[in-house]
Amino acid sequence: MPREPRIDTLDSLREHLQWAIELEHATLPPYLCALYSLDPERNPEATEVIGSVFAEEMLHLALAANLLNAVGGRPRLDIPEMLPPHPR
Repeated sequence: MPREPRIDTLDSLREHLQWAIELEHATLPPYLCALYSLDPERNPEATEVIGSVFAEEMLHLALAANLLNAVGGRPRLDIPEMLPPHPR
């Protein structure tokens, strides 16, 4: 039975936190696409919900970046791999 990967070193923690940043970053464009496709006057409830989810995703990204800073890492937000292949 294969062993589960563990975070057992500081470098491993930093790597996992960077992955968390990249994951949160990847969720932002689809939420913005959905938000901008709505007419807030015709569907204010959906606009409010999607806008709040987008804000939560931004908060998750900021928290992961702050944690990475706290353990001596350096969040990378401008690497080409973070640009999703979907239309933007």
